[in-house]
Order: sequence, then C-alpha cells, then structure tokens
Amino acid sequence: MKKFFYFILILLIVFAAIVLLIRRRPAPPASNEISITFPEGFTLRQIEDRLAASGLAKKSDLADFKFIAAAEPPVLAGRPAGASLEGYLFPDTYRFYKNATMTDIVYKILANLDEKITPDLRLGIKNSGRNFYEILTMASIIEKEVPLDSDRPIIAGILWKRLDSGVPLQADATLAYITGRKNVAAADKKIDSPYNTYLYRGLPKGPIDNPGLSAIKAVIFPQKSPYWYYLSAKDGKTIYARTLDEQNRNRAVYLK
Repeated sequence: MKKFFYFILILLIVFAAIVLLIRRRPAPPASNEISITFPEGFTLRQIEDRLAASGLAKKSDLADFKFIAAAEPPVLAGRPAGASLEGYLFPDTYRFYKNATMTDIVYKILANLDEKITPDLRLGIKNSGRNFYEILTMASIIEKEVPLDSDRPIIAGILWKRLDSGVPLQADATLAYITGRKNVAAADKKIDSPYNTYLYRGLPKGPIDNPGLSAIKAVIFPQKSPYWYYLSAKDGKTIYARTLDEQNRNRAVYLK
C-alpha cells in the first residue's frame, strides 16, 4: 500500500513539475509574416485596401506599380502597354513578410498565377486562338456573372460565341464595375465607357476583377450549346434561351 502511495505521489510531483516548466517556458517569438486572403473576384483596389489594412501598402501603391522592363515576369506577356495588374492578381491566401516591398508582393502573387496555369491550360489557351489577356478579361466577367461552377463553361461558350459573331456581350458585371454598384439601372447601359459591353461590341478594355481558377478554366474550355442568352433568376438559378423572344419571356417570368 505504501509503495502505491509513493508511486502516486511521485506521479503528482512529476506532473506538477511539467506544468511548471510549461508555464515558465518563454512564449514563441512573434511571427514575422502576415497572412492575407484575397477572395475570387476581388478587384485591384480591394486587394490594395486589404494590403493597406495590414500595413503592407499605401493608397495607390499597387495601382501605380511599375516594373523595370527587363524584370517583367513572363506571365505578363501580351499585357497591353499601360494596362494595370487587374486580372493578374490571383486570388489565394498569401503569407508576406511584414517588411515586404511592393515588388516582393507583386512578384509572389504573379509567381502563384504562373504556377496555377498548368501545361494543359497553356495548351488550351494556345488552341483557343486567344491571348492570355483576353482569357483573363473574359474570365473576370464569368467570375462576377456566374456564381455556380457548373454554369460557367456554358456561359463562357455563350459569350465567346457572341463575341465571335459581333454580338454585344451585354454583361451586367461590366456595368457594375463602371458604377461600383451591384444593382444595374437601365441608364447604366448608356454610360460611355470602354468597359460597357452593352454600348460597345467585343471584350471590355481589360479585366474587371481578378478571377479564380474555376472561371479561368471555363473560358479556356467553354462548353458548346444552342443558347445565345442567359439570365440569373432571383433564386440564383441560371435560365438559358436560344432566341431574344425566349429571353424576353424568361425575363417576364423569372425577374418579375
């Protein structure tokens, strides 16, 4: 009995010693990194604001960022002169050093985008006959226009078909980009802007946000369909139409 008592006593002493050591152990050094998440569809300004909130940037640091010509990453090949990084800032969770420069941040994000564009995606882009800037521009529309991954290849097919046929894209997401409002008014369709896909045929001037991989894949590998029109019902479901008359009937039914 005494041996058992001493055994229990020793265990308690050892346990107390361990607890004391843990309490006295110095706290781990503070991390020298900051973790930041950029969701799919964030604009350059939203990304810049998030960087600024973390102390990594000031207003317009990202918007005004310029490369030394010889040091521009290959993933930017084909980007029009004077174009911003809108579209190229791949959405993801990043860890940046607290003393990171804007150059460090931009190169890390672009390296991630370059890694995400796998050889099969590069081959798909080549076979599509489009350049990467056009792919990102269309993907940015899909990112904001189409919430469900299952609908994205179909709508990408519709928009490419409209583009190739000279039919205006008429994507509400481009109007929202111009106005900064989610809800689109009839008057917005008359705004004179190179991003207005109701007023002007073809792609908008450039990407309207920074698309994720789902949207990028959808525009590289679009799905053929007999449809020319679509709309998002109030419950989020996508309704397709073959003709303008059918589209107008759908509007009367699903958007009333």
